[in-house]
Amino acid sequence: MARNLVEFLRENPGYRVVVMAGSGHAWKFGIPKQMLEEAKINYRVLLPEVFTRIDRSNVTKEITDYLWLDEGEDGWTFSN
Repeated sequence: MARNLVEFLRENPGYRVVVMAGSGHAWKFGIPKQMLEEAKINYRVLLPEVFTRIDRSNVTKEITDYLWLDEGEDGWTFSN
């Protein structure tokens, strides 16, 4: 996937790409790291908070740039 993304961006320099990937693939050491091995790119990583895996108590900038907080005091909820 990373190689295909880099190829697409090289062929379409005016484009921006949003990648939705699951599990560890979206973490900075997944697809983003593989893309950096192929080309110098700018990227941002947004991960959802998953308690006991990645949450506000253990998140670091080496894992993600942004953490999506769905629940709790800092999160958001839908009104009924």
